[in-house]
Amino acid sequence: MLRFRWSALVLLLLAFSAPAAASPAPPEKAATPRALPSAAPIFYEIRALAGEKALVEVEVRVNGALHLRERLVVPRPAEGGAPVIELLAYNPAERARLAVLAKSKDVRVIVSVDGARVNEASFEKLEAASTALRERELRLVATERPTVSGPGVLPVRRPAVPLFLKSQEECMQSCSDAYDACMSDCVWVKSDKYVSCDQCSSDYNNCVAGCQPYVPNCPTSSEHVWSEVVSYYWTWLGRCMRDHERWWETQLTQYDEAEIWKKHTHYRVTHNCDGSNTTEILSVWYTVDRCYTRKGWDCYDPTSPPFPSCTF
Repeated sequence: MLRFRWSALVLLLLAFSAPAAASPAPPEKAATPRALPSAAPIFYEIRALAGEKALVEVEVRVNGALHLRERLVVPRPAEGGAPVIELLAYNPAERARLAVLAKSKDVRVIVSVDGARVNEASFEKLEAASTALRERELRLVATERPTVSGPGVLPVRRPAVPLFLKSQEECMQSCSDAYDACMSDCVWVKSDKYVSCDQCSSDYNNCVAGCQPYVPNCPTSSEHVWSEVVSYYWTWLGRCMRDHERWWETQLTQYDEAEIWKKHTHYRVTHNCDGSNTTEILSVWYTVDRCYTRKGWDCYDPTSPPFPSCTF
């Protein structure tokens, strides 16, 4: 067994000094997206934007102590008007954690624009204002990845990397068992009748050499885009057209128009060697579109808007 221990130690040292495994292939973009951590978006309207862009600082305090600070550059919407941003858009897990903290602690959010404080509110009040904002006309703007600092920032997880597999340990143990069995019935002199003890040592060394260190085929990664409707409101613009569900009828039907905003999140999932997954948001952007819902009553002034029908 002593020989097994020394060989295992040598193999362990070789594993640490061996060249690193080749870099994984570039991540592929999956056709089917995966859901991100569930957390309702928190929208905030910047009414104090004087120029074409502004530096916005969002400070979160828990029981009076600084929790985190997010800084981001906000551009003016191309259509004009007050821009609406999403707070912690790149960190839905932190947003969900704050929603839980707010139930038992005093969580307050302070918003500053170009160094001037413009608002301070509780987390619950901010959530309520966001809900109301999502039900009216707004101008969502995307920002670059913000800088986030503060003691409350979730640390980057360092997954463990396994060095040996169970099969390799079993291989080493098998070599040791075979060596012990050989040494119990060998002779140290050359003999045609008995196995030489030198042969036991040679067979053991060859056996151990076959138990190669495990180089895992990891980490690997895949990229996805997750899309969801985050806001809609009725424009009260009626449309008169044929019923797409009853296309065989000639009578025109009234439809109402809604404006919908969709959020698109491009993110990477890293599949770590210890079986865990790490999610990193790469970019966030928004698109606006219109849809129509059938009201059911007849109309006589035909219009032909682009379809689709509303699905919310």
